[in-house]
Amino acid sequence: AGLSEGAAWVLDRGVADLRAHDERLCELFIESTGGAEHVTVYGPKEIAHRAGVFSVNVDGFSPGDLAAALESDFGICTRPGVHCAPLAHQTIGTHPTGPCRLSTGPFTTEAPVRHAADAPPQIAHRAPRGQQASSALSCPSLPPEPYSPPPEPLGTSPRDYRTGASSVDTPSTPG
Repeated sequence: AGLSEGAAWVLDRGVADLRAHDERLCELFIESTGGAEHVTVYGPKEIAHRAGVFSVNVDGFSPGDLAAALESDFGICTRPGVHCAPLAHQTIGTHPTGPCRLSTGPFTTEAPVRHAADAPPQIAHRAPRGQQASSALSCPSLPPEPYSPPPEPLGTSPRDYRTGASSVDTPSTPG
């Protein structure tokens, strides 16, 4: 019932209206953070090419330190790091530490977006200039070749994902 109720809510609200709401919040965040010294917001500035997800870094802060300051001082929960996307972060120049990610949703109003946009510049003023950000959350280098999963351990067999059972789980019946 949850998925069908969610889909019905989206259809009732209207995809175009949800997108318009998302664009208003994106525009507000981009305009509010644009030009802030020592704050980098990654991604396109054109609202039509954005979604309500913002990758942010502040000079002098690791993404983890920035996330901690946003949460402890401003009550803003974020997700720091490479977000399981090291190649994307290599592309935008944030690998190996990544940025700090903030996001909006259909129930987000303008007030929390303003609050979130005001916080990074305030944090940036605290950073001592000329120091490198700590790299406590840096990730190891990318593997030299594409990832391939390890072989299945001995004594296991594929599971039937409809029931969760495997031949290892199935008790044998005496014959």
